[in-house]
Amino acid sequence: MVKEVDKYASIFNNKVRRELNYHCEQLGLSESNYFYLKFLAETPGISQNYFIASLHREQSVVTRQINRLVQDGWIDKKVSATDHRRSELYLTEKGQGVLKKLAAITALVDEHALAGLTSTEAETFAHLLKKAALSYSVEKYTDL
Repeated sequence: MVKEVDKYASIFNNKVRRELNYHCEQLGLSESNYFYLKFLAETPGISQNYFIASLHREQSVVTRQINRLVQDGWIDKKVSATDHRRSELYLTEKGQGVLKKLAAITALVDEHALAGLTSTEAETFAHLLKKAALSYSVEKYTDL
């Protein structure tokens, strides 16, 4: 088994987030909220609770990010036509207009992050990272 997964995941995550933040700041976004726009482009009309469940983030964090994106004109929050207790989220024109730039930023950061790997290694790494992220459950925590 690979040792120090936490250490290298943290180092890798920090480097990727710093580069994403650098590029996203130029658009008025941050590495903390740019992927909300990308996610919403794939699933327009989702609820805030869906974000919480899908992104595995705390409700307060998601609420703060959503409110900020609404305030800054990136997304719209609309009351659901079928359930008035539920809000649906949609990209605004401003949000739609930045998607190509976000895709270019993501591609650039991915290229930089995986530059030390062969194309086969990069594909394997991406596949395994996704598998590990989706299968890692907080319910599996145990006390030492």
